[in-house]
Amino acid sequence: MAEFLGTGLLIFFGAGCVAALRVAGASFGQWEISIIWGLGVAMAIYLTAGVSGAHLNPAVTIALWLFACFERRKVLPFIVAQTAGAFCAAALVYGLYRQLFLDLEQSQHIVRALPPVLTWPGSFPRTRIHISLLYKRLPWRPPSRQS
Repeated sequence: MAEFLGTGLLIFFGAGCVAALRVAGASFGQWEISIIWGLGVAMAIYLTAGVSGAHLNPAVTIALWLFACFERRKVLPFIVAQTAGAFCAAALVYGLYRQLFLDLEQSQHIVRALPPVLTWPGSFPRTRIHISLLYKRLPWRPPSRQS
């Protein structure tokens, strides 16, 4: 629960300040965004450090598992909690700024994918190209040095 709340707080402050700047037309610059992100990180760490260690990021959790003494059985629950916290915070920011996002999309003529459009067939050619390039690369081996 601590990782969920900490990651959620971090993303809420970070994405919220950027959304306020870009969508709501707030007038603050890079310095203010950095301060808000920093406060979000500090609050998330203070909130979760004593409970879960304040990983706040799946990459940190995996690194601590691989290179430190973090228990393997805790890795998946931590990653799920962090991802869910980030998703919920991003959804909350979107909910708060929803109408402004929609107005921006309409003014910039941004069109979302239509319901009949499926995403996986659209990415299939790219995936096939990557696989074929990898397949063509795999059989090649550098010449071995014989002493």
